[in-house]
Amino acid sequence: MIDVLRASTTICAALAAGAEAIIPVAELEEALRLARQFERSTVLLAGERKGEKPEGFDLGNSPLEYTSEVVAGKRIIFTTTNGTQVLHRLRFAPSVLVAGFVNVSATATAIAAGASQYAELHLCCAGTTGMLALEDALAAGALIDRLQSLLPQLTLTDASRAVLWLYQYNADRLADIVRTTDHARRLQSLGFCDDIAFATQLDTFAIVPVMDQHIIRRIDKNNQEIER
Repeated sequence: MIDVLRASTTICAALAAGAEAIIPVAELEEALRLARQFERSTVLLAGERKGEKPEGFDLGNSPLEYTSEVVAGKRIIFTTTNGTQVLHRLRFAPSVLVAGFVNVSATATAIAAGASQYAELHLCCAGTTGMLALEDALAAGALIDRLQSLLPQLTLTDASRAVLWLYQYNADRLADIVRTTDHARRLQSLGFCDDIAFATQLDTFAIVPVMDQHIIRRIDKNNQEIER
């Protein structure tokens, strides 16, 4: 699942900062209900609606909020407008990885390490309220670009070739292009310019968030779970 602005980036940042796990949910009411099932000091309510932190939540959807001082050792109940909606629909899939620019090479390496287990790989771009998001397509292309060097036998669909060529043509100006996208302009209007800069950095993290039984934890690029 790819949601560059910002769920994928924030999930990576949270797990890299020491969060125990992330529980993605689709609806605000579900997040509030689930939080009541835990000792409140052990969980954080996090996410956004229309780009901003919902009332009563501990954190929004800015990856810069997720520091080790705030999230280390905590479970995060996470709901967003786009990314967690896709994760909710994928909750019964056999293996779901979360990718963005910030962990694209680690994700490619992890996929290649487990490639023999699966016949197909689906890249699910979250988009924005059901519409294509250019930043997600570019990140998908970046992931395919790296996978091609690791898996020479990889066969691409037409859609995969399209996003690969999109990335390769624009690889040297990713940040500039992403800043012009519909979603980035919306975030800029809300004051989240730094989030866009952070989300367009390549390979900030060497971890891969993996969802199993609707809970996201982190592995390293060699498919080894990182001890908490």
